[in-house]
Amino acid sequence: MVSHRQEERRHPAAPAVRRGRWRVVALAALAVTGGAVVVWLAQGIHGDTGVLAVTGTIEARQVDVSAKITGRIVELAVREGQTVTLGQLIARLDTETLAADVRRAEAALRTAEAQLADLRAGSRSQEIEQARANLRNTEATRVWTERELERTRALHGRELVALQEVERARQAHDVAVGNEAAARQRLDLVEAGPRPLEVDAARSRVEEATAALAMARARLDEARLSSPVNGLVLHKNVEAGETVNPGVSLVTLMNPADLWLRAYVPETDIGRVKIGQAARIAVDAFPGRRFEGAISEIGSEAEYTPRNVQTKKERVNLVFRIKIAVKNPDGVLKPGMPADAEITP
Repeated sequence: MVSHRQEERRHPAAPAVRRGRWRVVALAALAVTGGAVVVWLAQGIHGDTGVLAVTGTIEARQVDVSAKITGRIVELAVREGQTVTLGQLIARLDTETLAADVRRAEAALRTAEAQLADLRAGSRSQEIEQARANLRNTEATRVWTERELERTRALHGRELVALQEVERARQAHDVAVGNEAAARQRLDLVEAGPRPLEVDAARSRVEEATAALAMARARLDEARLSSPVNGLVLHKNVEAGETVNPGVSLVTLMNPADLWLRAYVPETDIGRVKIGQAARIAVDAFPGRRFEGAISEIGSEAEYTPRNVQTKKERVNLVFRIKIAVKNPDGVLKPGMPADAEITP
């Protein structure tokens, strides 16, 4: 019969941690704004090299191309997965109403400018002569109505005309007197020229019309949505024919040259990392290939490991969040790819 001690010698127990093996701790799924949605923590010492190993998911900065005005989409010029360049057309909104607003604003500006020009030019000799001629006509009419009123009164005194005729003559004379006064005032204004206050008011109207035109043209320009970055179309959120409101995202873009790996480093190892420290990144999609990277961000304060880590022991550990910028020269790395990184000392 084989003794218990003999059995142990024949089958020795495996070591708790084999030399050179990484100790990996999964940190679980974590929602991240602006990129991929899964981040993992892996830390350990790779053999005797002192390399710190972390695991996470590739992320990318996302940019939403949103409408600034309400309008109907008449053209959606991109598709998902398409590469776009800075300034490239993404979509166009209906411009019929906006173009009409521009035309009205242009007409209003022309009118305001013409009025200001007339005031600045002052009264022309033709205008002055016309005002004088009008005054002479009203004076003649007033003299005639005055004589007619006197004649009618004399006839009424001899009982040759009724009182109503006298009243009509008086009314005609009053009208003529008023017309003469208005003509004289008009001549005085024309001869004096425009007052400074009138010129200032006209200038203000031109400035207001200019601002209104600029606003109308800006709104017309906003009907054309272009790409703010060189990037890739991740999501197309609307279709042609839909009506969108301000702030609604039409498409979501990403910059494939601006990728990073986000991970968490335990408090005990945070002293081993610094900004600019080199890292080598591997992804499952390209076995055997390594991508260069460097630490671009280190959390300013410790935080507790997210509660969805698998073991209670790890959940109470303090960690620091880090961000590793990853070079993606040929654009093969995509958001959401699981990745391993070795941070060299």
